[in-house]
Amino acid sequence: VTSMRKFAFAYRDGLHGVAKDVKSAVHWFRLAARADDASSLASIAVFYLNGNGLPKDEATGMVYLTRAAMCGSEHACVSLGRCYATGTTVRFVNVEQATYWYTRSLRCDVKDSNASARERRDEWFKQHGGGA
Repeated sequence: VTSMRKFAFAYRDGLHGVAKDVKSAVHWFRLAARADDASSLASIAVFYLNGNGLPKDEATGMVYLTRAAMCGSEHACVSLGRCYATGTTVRFVNVEQATYWYTRSLRCDVKDSNASARERRDEWFKQHGGGA
């Protein structure tokens, strides 16, 4: 599963001498996601939510994002927190849900998020309380 995910990221980002190929990236992410690989589930969610490499489908994207969060993906939890904090994708702001998912991101085993997402989360905590 780890190798499948690494292949997927190599194709997605054009790493290790591999040419960028979104179709191949999606293929490898899907294979790893079948084993509930948190980062692969989160990556598929992003493809659906952005309509990049897969048809834009927010409902399916949110399902994958939630699955990834439940499997321990920090990035998925932070992304769900942002969805509820801004009303993006979920179409309404929900402070309770935003705080829940941002707080859950702090306990995730899979540290697959990025600095800007963590900074947005930490800013939420400064404004709304919570955090570590």
